[in-house]
Amino acid sequence: MMLEGEVVLKIYLIQIQKHQWEFYWEDSRTELQQPEAQGPSLRSRFMQRLEAFYERTQRAINEAQSGILYLINRILNYLRYHIDPAEPLMKRLRTAEQIQMIYPSDVGEETTEREFSKFLHRKIRQHRRGIILNALLLPLTWILSLIPGPNVFLAWNAYRLISHILAYRGGKRAAAQQLSIEFIPNDELNLLIDARRGGGSKLSYSIVKKASERLHLNGLIDFLRRTRHLSIEEGL
Repeated sequence: MMLEGEVVLKIYLIQIQKHQWEFYWEDSRTELQQPEAQGPSLRSRFMQRLEAFYERTQRAINEAQSGILYLINRILNYLRYHIDPAEPLMKRLRTAEQIQMIYPSDVGEETTEREFSKFLHRKIRQHRRGIILNALLLPLTWILSLIPGPNVFLAWNAYRLISHILAYRGGKRAAAQQLSIEFIPNDELNLLIDARRGGGSKLSYSIVKKASERLHLNGLIDFLRRTRHLSIEEGL
Protein backbone atom coordinates (compact mmCIF):
# COMPACT_ATOMS: atom_id res chain seq x y z
CA MET A 1 0.00 0.00 0.00
CA MET A 2 1.39 3.40 -0.99
CA LEU A 3 1.55 6.04 1.72
CA GLU A 4 1.23 9.76 1.07
CA GLY A 5 4.60 11.33 0.29
CA GLU A 6 6.31 7.97 -0.10
CA VAL A 7 8.85 7.70 -2.91
CA VAL A 8 7.43 4.92 -5.10
CA LEU A 9 8.95 3.64 -8.32
CA LYS A 10 6.71 1.99 -10.88
CA ILE A 11 8.79 -0.56 -12.75
CA TYR A 12 7.44 -2.43 -15.78
CA LEU A 13 8.77 -5.80 -16.91
CA ILE A 14 9.15 -5.77 -20.72
CA GLN A 15 9.99 -8.87 -22.75
CA ILE A 16 12.62 -8.10 -25.39
CA GLN A 17 13.41 -11.61 -26.58
CA LYS A 18 12.15 -15.05 -25.60
CA HIS A 19 14.52 -15.17 -22.64
CA GLN A 20 15.52 -11.51 -22.40
CA TRP A 21 13.84 -8.82 -20.33
CA GLU A 22 14.17 -5.09 -19.71
CA PHE A 23 12.84 -3.03 -16.82
CA TYR A 24 11.22 0.27 -17.74
CA TRP A 25 10.48 2.65 -14.89
CA GLU A 26 8.40 5.68 -14.03
CA ASP A 27 8.49 7.70 -10.82
CA SER A 28 5.49 8.66 -8.71
CA ARG A 29 7.24 11.94 -7.84
CA THR A 30 9.48 14.03 -10.04
CA GLU A 31 11.36 16.23 -7.63
CA LEU A 32 14.88 15.32 -6.61
CA GLN A 33 15.11 13.38 -3.39
CA GLN A 34 17.89 13.85 -0.88
CA PRO A 35 19.35 10.57 0.37
CA GLU A 36 18.71 9.72 3.99
CA ALA A 37 21.52 10.00 6.51
CA GLN A 38 23.38 6.72 6.85
CA GLY A 39 25.39 7.37 10.00
CA PRO A 40 28.16 9.68 11.22
CA SER A 41 31.10 7.84 9.63
CA LEU A 42 33.53 9.73 7.41
CA ARG A 43 32.56 7.58 4.42
CA SER A 44 28.86 8.27 4.94
CA ARG A 45 29.41 12.02 5.24
CA PHE A 46 31.56 12.02 2.11
CA MET A 47 28.92 10.09 0.12
CA GLN A 48 26.15 12.39 1.33
CA ARG A 49 28.10 15.47 0.24
CA LEU A 50 29.00 13.84 -3.09
CA GLU A 51 25.37 12.96 -3.79
CA ALA A 52 24.15 16.42 -2.75
CA PHE A 53 26.77 18.07 -5.00
CA TYR A 54 25.78 15.80 -7.89
CA GLU A 55 22.07 16.62 -7.48
CA ARG A 56 22.69 20.40 -7.24
CA THR A 57 24.95 20.38 -10.29
CA GLN A 58 22.50 18.23 -12.24
CA ARG A 59 19.62 20.58 -11.39
CA ALA A 60 21.61 23.69 -12.38
CA ILE A 61 22.61 22.15 -15.72
CA ASN A 62 19.08 20.91 -16.49
CA GLU A 63 17.52 24.31 -15.72
CA ALA A 64 20.06 26.38 -17.68
CA GLN A 65 18.58 28.40 -20.55
CA SER A 66 21.76 30.02 -21.84
CA GLY A 67 25.50 30.31 -21.28
CA ILE A 68 28.07 27.63 -20.60
CA LEU A 69 25.71 25.49 -18.48
CA TYR A 70 23.20 25.39 -21.35
CA LEU A 71 25.96 24.27 -23.71
CA ILE A 72 27.04 21.61 -21.21
CA ASN A 73 23.42 20.47 -20.95
CA ARG A 74 23.19 20.04 -24.74
CA ILE A 75 26.43 18.04 -24.81
CA LEU A 76 25.43 15.87 -21.84
CA ASN A 77 22.00 15.17 -23.33
CA TYR A 78 23.67 13.90 -26.49
CA LEU A 79 26.14 11.75 -24.57
CA ARG A 80 23.48 10.49 -22.10
CA TYR A 81 21.41 9.19 -24.99
CA HIS A 82 24.16 6.63 -25.59
CA ILE A 83 24.34 5.56 -21.93
CA ASP A 84 22.57 2.43 -20.70
CA PRO A 85 18.90 3.50 -20.40
CA ALA A 86 18.61 1.48 -17.17
CA GLU A 87 21.20 3.63 -15.38
CA PRO A 88 18.73 6.31 -14.13
CA LEU A 89 16.67 3.52 -12.55
CA MET A 90 19.70 2.17 -10.71
CA LYS A 91 20.47 5.64 -9.32
CA ARG A 92 16.84 6.19 -8.34
CA LEU A 93 16.84 3.03 -6.23
CA ARG A 94 19.01 4.90 -3.72
CA THR A 95 16.07 6.88 -2.36
CA ALA A 96 12.93 4.88 -3.17
CA GLU A 97 11.00 3.41 -0.27
CA GLN A 98 8.84 1.12 -2.38
CA ILE A 99 8.71 -0.48 -5.80
CA GLN A 100 5.52 -1.31 -7.65
CA MET A 101 6.68 -4.09 -9.96
CA ILE A 102 4.16 -4.33 -12.81
CA TYR A 103 4.54 -7.46 -14.92
CA PRO A 104 2.66 -9.26 -17.73
CA SER A 105 0.00 -11.44 -16.14
CA ASP A 106 1.04 -14.34 -18.42
CA VAL A 107 4.55 -14.30 -16.95
CA GLY A 108 4.00 -14.74 -13.23
CA GLU A 109 5.40 -13.20 -10.06
CA GLU A 110 8.11 -15.81 -9.50
CA THR A 111 9.65 -15.25 -12.93
CA THR A 112 9.45 -11.48 -12.47
CA GLU A 113 11.20 -11.64 -9.11
CA ARG A 114 13.93 -13.90 -10.49
CA GLU A 115 14.54 -11.70 -13.54
CA PHE A 116 14.72 -8.54 -11.43
CA SER A 117 17.32 -10.15 -9.16
CA LYS A 118 19.39 -11.17 -12.19
CA PHE A 119 19.02 -7.66 -13.62
CA LEU A 120 20.23 -6.03 -10.39
CA HIS A 121 23.31 -8.22 -10.03
CA ARG A 122 24.20 -7.75 -13.70
CA LYS A 123 23.99 -3.97 -13.38
CA ILE A 124 25.91 -3.97 -10.09
CA ARG A 125 28.81 -5.76 -11.82
CA GLN A 126 28.58 -3.35 -14.77
CA HIS A 127 28.77 -0.24 -12.59
CA ARG A 128 31.55 -1.72 -10.46
CA ARG A 129 33.62 -2.05 -13.63
CA GLY A 130 32.65 1.52 -14.58
CA ILE A 131 33.83 2.85 -11.21
CA ILE A 132 37.20 1.15 -11.59
CA LEU A 133 37.68 2.31 -15.18
CA ASN A 134 36.72 5.94 -14.60
CA ALA A 135 38.78 6.11 -11.40
CA LEU A 136 41.82 4.88 -13.32
CA LEU A 137 41.21 7.47 -16.04
CA LEU A 138 41.06 10.42 -13.61
CA PRO A 139 44.84 11.10 -13.54
CA LEU A 140 45.03 10.93 -17.34
CA THR A 141 42.10 13.27 -17.88
CA TRP A 142 43.43 15.63 -15.18
CA ILE A 143 46.73 15.91 -17.12
CA LEU A 144 44.70 17.18 -20.09
CA SER A 145 43.89 20.25 -17.96
CA LEU A 146 47.30 21.55 -19.01
CA ILE A 147 45.87 22.09 -22.49
CA PRO A 148 44.25 25.55 -22.80
CA GLY A 149 40.45 25.60 -22.78
CA PRO A 150 37.80 23.68 -20.85
CA ASN A 151 38.75 20.11 -19.98
CA VAL A 152 35.70 18.30 -21.32
CA PHE A 153 37.40 14.93 -20.85
CA LEU A 154 37.93 15.46 -17.11
CA ALA A 155 34.40 16.80 -16.61
CA TRP A 156 32.80 13.90 -18.47
CA ASN A 157 34.98 11.31 -16.75
CA ALA A 158 34.19 12.76 -13.30
CA TYR A 159 30.48 12.85 -14.19
CA ARG A 160 30.56 9.21 -15.23
CA LEU A 161 32.47 8.19 -12.11
CA ILE A 162 29.90 9.79 -9.82
CA SER A 163 27.05 8.36 -11.88
CA HIS A 164 28.52 4.85 -11.65
CA ILE A 165 28.94 5.21 -7.87
CA LEU A 166 25.33 6.30 -7.39
CA ALA A 167 24.00 3.56 -9.67
CA TYR A 168 26.12 0.96 -7.88
CA ARG A 169 24.84 2.08 -4.48
CA GLY A 170 21.23 1.99 -5.71
CA GLY A 171 21.65 -1.52 -7.05
CA LYS A 172 23.28 -2.78 -3.86
CA ARG A 173 20.47 -1.28 -1.78
CA ALA A 174 17.78 -2.98 -3.87
CA ALA A 175 19.66 -6.30 -3.99
CA ALA A 176 19.93 -6.22 -0.19
CA GLN A 177 16.11 -5.89 -0.08
CA GLN A 178 16.22 -2.57 1.78
CA LEU A 179 13.02 -1.43 0.06
CA SER A 180 9.68 -3.18 -0.30
CA ILE A 181 8.34 -4.56 -3.58
CA GLU A 182 4.68 -4.92 -4.49
CA PHE A 183 4.08 -7.22 -7.46
CA ILE A 184 1.16 -6.24 -9.71
CA PRO A 185 0.06 -8.35 -12.71
CA ASN A 186 -1.11 -6.44 -15.79
CA ASP A 187 -2.95 -7.83 -18.82
CA GLU A 188 -1.95 -4.96 -21.13
CA LEU A 189 1.74 -5.87 -20.88
CA ASN A 190 0.93 -9.24 -22.45
CA LEU A 191 0.72 -7.31 -25.74
CA LEU A 192 4.49 -6.86 -25.68
CA ILE A 193 5.19 -10.57 -25.32
CA ASP A 194 4.19 -11.10 -28.97
CA ALA A 195 5.30 -7.68 -30.20
CA ARG A 196 8.16 -8.98 -32.33
CA ARG A 197 6.91 -8.56 -35.86
CA GLY A 198 6.74 -11.90 -37.67
CA GLY A 199 8.82 -13.57 -34.99
CA GLY A 200 11.73 -11.24 -35.80
CA SER A 201 14.31 -9.79 -33.45
CA LYS A 202 12.69 -6.34 -33.13
CA LEU A 203 9.62 -5.27 -31.23
CA SER A 204 6.77 -4.03 -33.41
CA TYR A 205 6.49 -0.25 -33.16
CA SER A 206 2.71 -0.28 -33.62
CA ILE A 207 2.15 -2.80 -30.80
CA VAL A 208 4.54 -0.99 -28.45
CA LYS A 209 2.77 2.30 -29.24
CA LYS A 210 -0.63 0.74 -28.48
CA ALA A 211 0.60 -0.67 -25.16
CA SER A 212 2.30 2.60 -24.17
CA GLU A 213 -0.89 4.56 -24.85
CA ARG A 214 -3.08 2.17 -22.87
CA LEU A 215 -0.69 2.24 -19.92
CA HIS A 216 0.15 5.98 -20.30
CA LEU A 217 3.87 5.22 -20.55
CA ASN A 218 5.02 8.27 -22.47
CA GLY A 219 8.71 7.37 -22.49
CA LEU A 220 8.46 3.68 -23.35
CA ILE A 221 9.04 4.05 -27.10
CA ASP A 222 12.16 6.17 -26.60
CA PHE A 223 13.42 3.75 -23.93
CA LEU A 224 13.04 0.72 -26.21
CA ARG A 225 14.56 2.62 -29.13
CA ARG A 226 17.64 3.23 -26.98
CA THR A 227 17.86 -0.49 -26.21
CA ARG A 228 17.91 -1.04 -30.01
CA HIS A 229 15.13 -3.60 -29.78
CA LEU A 230 12.40 -1.51 -31.41
CA SER A 231 11.72 -1.74 -35.14
CA ILE A 232 12.59 1.77 -36.33
CA GLU A 233 11.08 1.78 -39.83
CA GLU A 234 7.54 1.97 -38.43
CA GLY A 235 8.51 4.68 -35.99
CA LEU A 236 10.03 7.14 -38.43
